[in-house]
Formats: sequence, C-alpha cells, structure tokens
Amino acid sequence: MDREIVFVTMNCASTEPGTLPVSVRNITMRDTRADAVLNLDGLATGHLTDVRLDRCRLTGITGPDKIAFTDGLRLREVFVNGVEV
Repeated sequence: MDREIVFVTMNCASTEPGTLPVSVRNITMRDTRADAVLNLDGLATGHLTDVRLDRCRLTGITGPDKIAFTDGLRLREVFVNGVEV
C-alpha cells in the first residue's frame, strides 16, 4: 500500500484529557521520492509549523493533498508527476 511522503495527524480521538499542547514543527524532507501525497492534519488550537520539502520528486500522484491547520509549508524544487509546484 502506498503512503504519503509525510503523514502527520494531530487530530485523533483520545480518551485521556490533556493539559499540555502538543507541537510538531520543523519537518524537513530532502532528496526524497514517493508515490503518494502530503497529509498534514494539525489542530485548530495547535497548528503544524515550518514543514519544508526540498528537492523531491513525487510520481504517480492521483489524489489531492490534505493540508489542514498547517503554517509555513515551503516547497523548493518539488516536482509532482513531473511538474514543479
């Protein structure tokens, strides 16, 4: 089964109450190849921040990215199905 190049979800069911915010930040991918799309799912109260993809070639992509509550997404030399985005 193909997966996303980056899969981060903070929006999951939890039965335990929490008092501290969770943070995910400074994700960097370089020189990466994949056959699936991004899935970045932060929270309204805790955004994912500073996700960067550098020099990636993503091929065979058939569906849209899912990006929610994510700030600072930067793409540099990223090609999806042969087209730079």
